[in-house]
Amino acid sequence: MPMKFIRQQLFNFPATLQRKRRSQRKVYGPGLFESVYEEICCYQFEKEGLLFERQKPIPLAHESVKLEAGFRADVIIENKLLIEFKSLKN
Repeated sequence: MPMKFIRQQLFNFPATLQRKRRSQRKVYGPGLFESVYEEICCYQFEKEGLLFERQKPIPLAHESVKLEAGFRADVIIENKLLIEFKSLKN
């Protein structure tokens, strides 16, 4: 994929993701586990041909303390956009 196209996709991606999440919310409603929303979104990313990684450990360093997995990113898209899913109570 040409880099210009990828940049354009990523620039528009947050708004596109929001629209898709709203449509998913209409279908499934709030209150599902985060893992369910993650699974649905990753299915969509795959259909659209986006490269993504799930549950990727992100290292963290603080002074002399180095953690290999300071936290885990739910999804990283095209190695540029990090997404954390949150579940809401209705």
